[in-house]
Amino acid sequence: MAMTLLKYRDSFEVLVNAEDIKEDWMTLLVEILGKMCDTMMTQNLIEVMSICKGSALMATHLPKYILNLPFIKEDMNSDQFSLLVECLITFFKEWLAKLPHSFCHDVPIDKLSGVINDIDVKGFEKYKKEVETLLLERREQIRKERVVEQASKWPKVKPQEVEPPPPNDFREISIYPSETEINSEERPFLRRNKTAETEKYKDLNDYLDVQFRLLREDFVAPLREGIREIKKKVPKKSRSQDLNIYENVEIMNTGYTMAGVVHSIRLVMKNLGKIPWEHSKRLLYGSFLCLSKDNFKTMLFATVANRKPQDLRSGKLDIRFVDDLEGTHRMLDKYVMVESPAYFEAYRPILHQLQYITTDTFPFQEYLVHCNPDVKPPQYLKSKNQVWYDLRETLSVLEGADKVAICDFETWPDVDDVKLNNSQFQALKGALTKEFSVIQGPPGTGKTYVGLKIVRALLDNKHVWNEEKKSAMLMVCYTNHALDQFLEGVLKFQQTGVIRVGGRSSSESLKAHNLQEHTQPSDSKRWVKQEMTKCQDAIQRARSKLARSKRNILRLGDLHSYVGPKHFDQFKAKESILNLQGKSVLENWLGLEQIPVTMRSSLNETPTAESVADKGSSREDANEVMEDNIEVDRDAEIIQNQRLLGENQFQLLKKQDNTEREKQYPTNLSEDHLKVLAGESKLQPLTVTQLSKINNVWNLPFEDRWRLYLFWLRLFQSYCQEEISQRNKQYEDICKRFTEIKTQGELHALKHAVVIGMTTTGAAKYRALLEEIKPTIVVVEEAAEVLEAHIITSLTKNTQHLILIGDHQQLRPNPSVYTLAKDYHLDVSLFERMVNSGMTCYQLNTQHRMRPEIARLMRFIYEDLQDHEEVHTYEDVKGVSKNIYFINHQVLEDESEVNDRLKSHSNKHEATFIAALCEYFILQGYAPHEITVLTMYTGQVITLQRTMPKDRFEGVRVTAVDNFQGEENEIILLSLVRSNKQRKIGFLAVKNRVCVALSRARKGFYCIGNFSLLAEKSELWKRIAQDMKDHNAIGEALELVCTKHPDRKIHARVADDFKSAPEGGCTLPCKFRLPCGHSCTRVCHPDDSDHALYKCQKDCSTEVCSEHQTKCSKKCHFGEVCLLCPVEVEKKIPKCEHQQLVPCGISVETFKCQKKCWNYLPCRHLCPGKCWEECALFQCEKIVQKRFECGHEIEKPCWEVSEYAQCEEPCRATLDCGHPCVGDCRECKQGRIHVPCEADCNRRRVCLHPCKEPCTTNCPPCPEKCENRCSHSRCPRQCMEACAPCREPCAWVCPHFKCTKLCGEKCNRPRCNESCRKKLRCSHPCIGICGEPCPKLCRICHEDEVTQVYFGTEQDKNARFIELSDCEHVVEVTAMDYWMDKDSGSDDIKLKQCPICQTPIRISYRYADIVKEKLADIEKVKARMNKEEKNYQRLTVELERIAYSLERKYPDISRQRKSSSERKHNDEQMFSSSSYDILMGWLQQRKTMAELSTIKNQMRILIQIYKIRERMKLDLLKKTRYGVLTPPSASHSDDVFLQAARDIDEALDHLEEDLMKFQVSYQRLVDIRDELVCVSFSLNIRVIQCKIEEGSITVASDQEKWLKTLGRKLDAGQKLGKEAFDHIEGTINEIREECDLESLPAEERIKIFRPMNFSQGLWHKCPNGHPSNVVGECPECGAAVGDRSDTLGQGNQIATAGNEAMYTD
Repeated sequence: MAMTLLKYRDSFEVLVNAEDIKEDWMTLLVEILGKMCDTMMTQNLIEVMSICKGSALMATHLPKYILNLPFIKEDMNSDQFSLLVECLITFFKEWLAKLPHSFCHDVPIDKLSGVINDIDVKGFEKYKKEVETLLLERREQIRKERVVEQASKWPKVKPQEVEPPPPNDFREISIYPSETEINSEERPFLRRNKTAETEKYKDLNDYLDVQFRLLREDFVAPLREGIREIKKKVPKKSRSQDLNIYENVEIMNTGYTMAGVVHSIRLVMKNLGKIPWEHSKRLLYGSFLCLSKDNFKTMLFATVANRKPQDLRSGKLDIRFVDDLEGTHRMLDKYVMVESPAYFEAYRPILHQLQYITTDTFPFQEYLVHCNPDVKPPQYLKSKNQVWYDLRETLSVLEGADKVAICDFETWPDVDDVKLNNSQFQALKGALTKEFSVIQGPPGTGKTYVGLKIVRALLDNKHVWNEEKKSAMLMVCYTNHALDQFLEGVLKFQQTGVIRVGGRSSSESLKAHNLQEHTQPSDSKRWVKQEMTKCQDAIQRARSKLARSKRNILRLGDLHSYVGPKHFDQFKAKESILNLQGKSVLENWLGLEQIPVTMRSSLNETPTAESVADKGSSREDANEVMEDNIEVDRDAEIIQNQRLLGENQFQLLKKQDNTEREKQYPTNLSEDHLKVLAGESKLQPLTVTQLSKINNVWNLPFEDRWRLYLFWLRLFQSYCQEEISQRNKQYEDICKRFTEIKTQGELHALKHAVVIGMTTTGAAKYRALLEEIKPTIVVVEEAAEVLEAHIITSLTKNTQHLILIGDHQQLRPNPSVYTLAKDYHLDVSLFERMVNSGMTCYQLNTQHRMRPEIARLMRFIYEDLQDHEEVHTYEDVKGVSKNIYFINHQVLEDESEVNDRLKSHSNKHEATFIAALCEYFILQGYAPHEITVLTMYTGQVITLQRTMPKDRFEGVRVTAVDNFQGEENEIILLSLVRSNKQRKIGFLAVKNRVCVALSRARKGFYCIGNFSLLAEKSELWKRIAQDMKDHNAIGEALELVCTKHPDRKIHARVADDFKSAPEGGCTLPCKFRLPCGHSCTRVCHPDDSDHALYKCQKDCSTEVCSEHQTKCSKKCHFGEVCLLCPVEVEKKIPKCEHQQLVPCGISVETFKCQKKCWNYLPCRHLCPGKCWEECALFQCEKIVQKRFECGHEIEKPCWEVSEYAQCEEPCRATLDCGHPCVGDCRECKQGRIHVPCEADCNRRRVCLHPCKEPCTTNCPPCPEKCENRCSHSRCPRQCMEACAPCREPCAWVCPHFKCTKLCGEKCNRPRCNESCRKKLRCSHPCIGICGEPCPKLCRICHEDEVTQVYFGTEQDKNARFIELSDCEHVVEVTAMDYWMDKDSGSDDIKLKQCPICQTPIRISYRYADIVKEKLADIEKVKARMNKEEKNYQRLTVELERIAYSLERKYPDISRQRKSSSERKHNDEQMFSSSSYDILMGWLQQRKTMAELSTIKNQMRILIQIYKIRERMKLDLLKKTRYGVLTPPSASHSDDVFLQAARDIDEALDHLEEDLMKFQVSYQRLVDIRDELVCVSFSLNIRVIQCKIEEGSITVASDQEKWLKTLGRKLDAGQKLGKEAFDHIEGTINEIREECDLESLPAEERIKIFRPMNFSQGLWHKCPNGHPSNVVGECPECGAAVGDRSDTLGQGNQIATAGNEAMYTD
């Protein structure tokens, strides 16, 4: 409903602001507004409420309607009345939620309360309570508004046994940090997460408060503390918060995406060139940014919207300001930008949802808040006596599992009968029977396998928990990889109803299950997209104008609205002469023609943002493109993929520049002049006072001309900037509506799903959808890696069953702030907290991954971990003596700037050793994908990449340990990196990370590191190292064993030691005998043991030619044919008989002759190819000259100049609109039919607002906000709407006279000419007039300004002045009286303007009558336009009737015709719509009167086209064999009548196609009409020529020649004028008379009527005062109204000289 109201926004606004609304309309309106509130499209709802805000509906009609409710009730039954009241209350509730500040003033809730309390109806008590609640909330809102300042500083938290209560309600805390908070020295109020077994929360509010404040502090603290240290100038090495700081950041321009406006910024790359952006975690998507230009006194907050490493290398980045902040006006400033490490988009939806959780909507409070370890069965099981499950498929049991009493374990099959071990079986039982389940899966124990079994059991029995088929199961995983893996498993038993939310999936099998594949396109989405495109085009036009103004001198037409009429006329007088000379009037005026060519700059010389960035950055090794090296996992890409749900909605919609657009415009200005335009020179614009003194612009010296131009230019640029800013806000609103429509489509798809898969980020962002979907069951994989708040916000009121699967002894949540993890337990997940609280945790204890030697390490972490029998059957790793081995070394890690910038570490010794070991295993025959290289540090990932060439290591995965969680491989190579003098081990001390790193290998595990250091610093590593030592699996060298010669062993300490096994074996020769009889020459190699891939390297000894005694030159090629004899001998080529040197072994029949070809191409030029080559394959490159009939010439290669080549010389004609034509000679058909104008309109409307539409459209009614006002109020409507006259008493009073009329009426008092007796603030006498506001200037204090001469009367010592309220200019009063009175009786309909700055005068006491008269005239124009618009239905019916009669009279109008592109390809099967179908399609849509008038003109021309077709049938086709048009035939030549008919028909088809385009411009209609006259004359000439050819008539030779020449001119010559048409018509008739043929009637030229237009200068009053823009008779009274080309009717004037009067019909 909201969308429909917005679709007809104009009509809706008229309705809510109407002076009177009938009672039945009010009832309907109230019901619509109430029902509209039940929508998820919040933006649309807000827009509708914004329209209602301040309207007559809310101020007058609704209060009156509410007071009449007791009487309305009598005409309704109780249900109808209850619905009405419910709609009112719902509407008021939504208003309070969406617009709380205006709720107190705009909503008549007090009146509703009084009426409801007086109504005694059964069941109305609930309504009374709801209204009472709204009243209380209104009072509370009023109280809040009266509070001047709330406490913003929180007391510092001190350790206490009893926690203090929160200082404020967390629901009232802003999610975003404020400037006050950032600059405050007070510490925020925080409390610990309750993680101990005995700890509990007081209540839900206490629990949510702790979670909210900790989570918010996690992203605010780094920014707050970092900025404090920056402001205090703490040295970088001493800072506790290592924030990334970027100086001299500039906001460059805006970009447009499907999600809103983004801003492109430019970074100074001086200190950033060494950052490897593919791996760096800097400036990732969603990172939180703070920008300041005043040392953080004021701040702008933003997030990274679009991040590409290649752009960052040149200093470019797209950001988005929070809360849709507009950055257009901040583009000239330079900022310091600080980056917080927090991913803001992961916090924002979570924090928002935490504030909205209430006691009645939050499940599992018993466990989450009160930490009760005793878990009950799910609600859907408790509501039934006994529930039976079918578990046959789940347990892979055919008997005994088809009917299991799920809560009675006695009925379950025995563990020995199912394909699960005991721990897995117990976990399955617990998950299916407990409403809150926690399942711990140590590495390799199959937690995903068990999770899939649980899901299968629930889906096989979904009738139990989804009886109404309205719910779904939600699966949440931390990573995309885990989610893909889980859902792929689900698809094996559930092929339908599975939907994955988010497009960052690498799984092919899940592509068809992506949410986007299930959402359907909608009309609403297309409609909003069209709005988006239209808005973006308008912005682009404004940006182009602004950019052009910075690089070029503007056209005079661009400045029409900013140059005063007097000065504009002075330019206009010389413009036509200069245009004929190909010169610009403004460039000529500024003296630019005198600039030497050597001073002119070009686009290519202008330094771009990229080149500037390149100069400031040194591209060092960190950013080298390593195309020859192996691909590695890039941390930045992995993190961004995790953050992005699908395609980045902030990708630019189409190719848009993120550099300064003005750099693209070529210029002929010198660098000095460009600096003047940019404001970088000493030359400053003229002041308004100086401008007022200029009488003739052509008499100014050149310096003052430039200063005057700068004045106009700054006004022009200011207007462009303002328009861009307003359009940006409009674009944001459209994007919000698009998102809501998209969300609605996604909700529709998800409501039909059975299983929904999301990442935790997705669950946070789609929280609102989850509320609607109401999943009964939530399964969370990797639950121990997720912050608690992420899980609880994915739970809804209807969630009855939660299953957590994970392992808190592997990776844990990773908060941004270490203190919050250490002291406040923020890194404790919900999974771990439930385990700590004593809740039953089902631990899986049998691992299926690691061989026993590797699994032994896990028992230091998991004491009860057991091995499955299958891991004992693994084969040994080839080429080494141990399946697991730790290589100990003491080589120090690297120190580099790259590592410092990455905040990471690397160790080149370990990297080279790992690379050599990896290559050694590949040589053993292991596939590269069976080997994974892991490390703890990103810096080491980069070092490994540089060490491992792609040609040797393609397929080996190199990644950080954190990115490999949940995955495994056959062989794992681990580099631990840390080895330093400071004795630090960093991440290696974290038990959880160690657990992941040691548990990824299946068959082989090899680790290199400084184990002496690790054992010294970590008790865990000490125990592990001792165990490895006990099993002789640690040492300084890895023992390599040759598989063919086991006695040959190598002890590898460093990478070079692997050279002793160059092919993976040893250094002994292979000596394997090959099928050819030779032996293998390779050194010992374990791969390709049967030599199936080996190629013999010996030379072939076979003799191939006995005559020349030549042998085969190939290497040994057993089983293949030898090469032929290569000796060249002279032979004759039979095809061309040329003598050629041909290799002995090649046949002359197959040899290609190399002689030059001497054949001629079809163009009669020699073929450039060789003898053997086909001539048809060559294009003739010879340069030739061609002259067209238009007189233009071209020089091009012969192949480009065909008989169909057309002239491409620019047209340069001035169009009817005054803009130059942008087409060329070919496109404009030598000026006969010009291409549509591409310029902007920029004409002033009668209200003096400029039209922003494209030039080709008629100026529509003004959409701007009305600027009419008086001393009492301002008009709140749009400019196009009628203004309500002010009904307050007129305020024009002075001691001598008083007006007694109303403000909106003409005054009944004269102007007072007495001097003002008041004193100014300076104590000097006022220089004003009695009864007028005192001017701000003083004759004494501001003598120079007051006495500046404009009219010549200013220097009189008794002169009095008046200040114009609209622009604040002070003007001498007698001169101003003359200025206002001189045209007061004119019939112009336009506002009077300030004589100095041309600002419209809308408010003035002294000239009130003149202003009111002009405003009244404009109101009549509005009324006339609105009246005309209401007649569109009548005109539509009339046009439909004409269309029906056309079809009956000319049946061919319904025939489908081929378009020009289809005719070119001669495709008989492709047709465009018929003209009749196009017409009816236009008329069936709602159109404006201007559009319908254009359609009417098109129909007039269309009638003429079909009249000519009828003449063609009669005069030509009737003479042919069949009497109809037939296609050309190759079997026989056509007669001349048929060919002539085809030519005429084709010409008419072209014109009909050009005509039947929607909203053709007036210029194009006139061109088509004139061209149609040419076609008609062509038809007359062809008829005579055909009769001459036929022999039925004879004419003189000169007449026949004249007919041929004229025929060519009519087909392709230049445009002909009226005199030429008259001459042609007369001559043709003379020839016909001489031949005894009947004379033709005068050729009919259709009159094209212009639609009614809102543009200034097109409206004037007829002698009787009616507004009119017609030519002929006034439509109101019939008085004469003149044409611009005729004498005006007596008493009638054109509104503005130089503007063409418009026609209407």
